[in-house]
Amino acid sequence: GLLTDLSRALGNFVDGNVFLGFTVIVLISVILSGFIDNVPYIIAMLPLAGKLASAAGMPDEILMFGLLIGSCLGGNLTPFGASANIVAVSLVKKAGRHVGFGDWVRIAGPFTLLTTLASALFVWFVWR
Repeated sequence: GLLTDLSRALGNFVDGNVFLGFTVIVLISVILSGFIDNVPYIIAMLPLAGKLASAAGMPDEILMFGLLIGSCLGGNLTPFGASANIVAVSLVKKAGRHVGFGDWVRIAGPFTLLTTLASALFVWFVWR
């Protein structure tokens, strides 16, 4: 029931605007995937993307791609957003240096925004 209610609320917010729906899905996915594992997030959100597409009368494939872009690239945002990040921080620590949360986000934040924007624009213009 919660996913249905959320998809209705997002459907009302985007009001059939495909670009807005795509953008919202990408942004939400980037933010959440920086803090939670992307695999269970994608599994939980796929039905929401489908329901949002149905509620807003838009193609569901574009929202699914937005979900994938945001959740996969959003993991780069934080040191614990992806398994590879955890390994990298551990290796740096073994080498005698410390990478704090703020240090990571200061470097990875712009990178994540740039790669997400480039990927989202590519998919948007190729798909549309």
